[in-house]
Amino acid sequence: MPREAVLGVDLGATNMRVAVVTPEGEIVSRAAQPTPPDDPGALPRLMIEVASKGSEELRGAVVGVPAVVDYDNGVAGRMPNLSAWEGHLAAQPLADACGLPCVLVNDADLAAVGEHRYGAGRGTDDMVYLTISTGIGGGVVIGGRLLHGKRSLAEVGQTTIGYRELRTLESLAAGPALERLSGLSGAEVTRLAQAGDAAALGWLREIAGAIAGGVADAIESYMPERVVIGGGVASAGPLLLDPLRERLAGMHTARLLDPSRVVPASGGDDAGLRGAWPLWEYASTREAGETLAPRAPSADGN
Repeated sequence: MPREAVLGVDLGATNMRVAVVTPEGEIVSRAAQPTPPDDPGALPRLMIEVASKGSEELRGAVVGVPAVVDYDNGVAGRMPNLSAWEGHLAAQPLADACGLPCVLVNDADLAAVGEHRYGAGRGTDDMVYLTISTGIGGGVVIGGRLLHGKRSLAEVGQTTIGYRELRTLESLAAGPALERLSGLSGAEVTRLAQAGDAAALGWLREIAGAIAGGVADAIESYMPERVVIGGGVASAGPLLLDPLRERLAGMHTARLLDPSRVVPASGGDDAGLRGAWPLWEYASTREAGETLAPRAPSADGN
């Protein structure tokens, strides 16, 4: 008897990836290719290619996109990094093209769900996920349910904070902010910091200070059990997380959430793909009041 699975799709401005994902979060087959900036039809073609190769019984497809998503109508909105795709991404046309029911979701929400079920957020009912890369996105799980707000605008990256001046968290702490501060790529800053370069370590501390303001706001707003940090900038690991926790330890929110509960994501680039199954479950049952994922013990038993 064929195993049940869903098609997980992670559309990025650089690459698009499609995988067959089981309820256990196992990726049994996958394919990836560069995202063509002006050919939205390439996505359903890749979905059809992957769906046709496996022996699993596919229940549907979950498509994560770098855009605001109207969850009720399954339509992607503004896509600043893929402007030619705007107006061409919607759940029903994708379903018609690939022959599977489709759910369209914000990519950060999809990664948050993957981390909650299988990764660093496992075992929590309430979790905030931040992805810090070219921009800053986020996903919030409260009471085991994905919180996306009206038009999926429950976003952490656009939090306005008063760090030096009133600006958004994204403008202060995303990859371009680090590049403006240092004049180098994020990868180069991380490499120098790992070698002990004082300037690079200082630049990461500066970024960590801004992130701390956004994390503190998220703690106050959602009272999570854990905050999970992912994305390219976060790949600096302890060089970013240690000064972030140090800054949080001096803030009033330390009494609400111990800074040690701010942890790195563990799902890597596959967090969004692995989130496809629990997101499919959520989309299929949310009107019946089902939670996003049953509470399961985390690795540390908490």
